[in-house]
Amino acid sequence: MRNLGGFFFACVSSTLVVEAYTKSPLTVEQQLQQLKDRSLIIEDDGFALSQLRTISYYRLSAYWYPFRKIEQGGAIADDFEEKTHFDEVMTLYEFDRRLRQLVKQFRDTHKIILRNEPSLEMPP
Repeated sequence: MRNLGGFFFACVSSTLVVEAYTKSPLTVEQQLQQLKDRSLIIEDDGFALSQLRTISYYRLSAYWYPFRKIEQGGAIADDFEEKTHFDEVMTLYEFDRRLRQLVKQFRDTHKIILRNEPSLEMPP
């Protein structure tokens, strides 16, 4: 299989560091297995696979980050805390999605009001 990786760029002390990205991409099934290997409890493989396909592993990783173990010294481990369920990750994702929708709706409504307000105060 062809490696679809690219390059990793980092700026360290005003020096550009370029490293070839050597990890091969995982299939959705392999991503699911990796989560299970890291102790995430997945009760419905079909649901988890559909979410990984739709939302993506990378985007969901922000939502399972709080459930990862903290190693001695404060480093974040790849493994999950005991009894962490995929459904908990999805609940957090759904909460954030709805919150973003509400904030966007509020922002859009108030943007219209603020744009319209000067015209309401203009003399006829």
